[in-house]
Amino acid sequence: MFSFLFGAVAGALAATYWRSDLNRLRSDRMPEWRQRAADRVEDLERAAVGSIGKLSGRARSALRSERSAARGGDATSAPGEGPRLG
Repeated sequence: MFSFLFGAVAGALAATYWRSDLNRLRSDRMPEWRQRAADRVEDLERAAVGSIGKLSGRARSALRSERSAARGGDATSAPGEGPRLG
């Protein structure tokens, strides 16, 4: 409990001592940091969407080939289209 109180007092003293520096840092650098973070999140989103798209395409292809093999048709037929007889 003593270490928690000591840390709180030390943090309060540090924040009071460096208040002007912290305010300047917040007003000058924060917009730049926010923009960088937003750019990184957008990059991650694009990568995730691309990966999901590739994965979805592979799953569809595998499902088509499984359906085709089960029906005895060719692998290029669309889902729901079986071999046409006579």
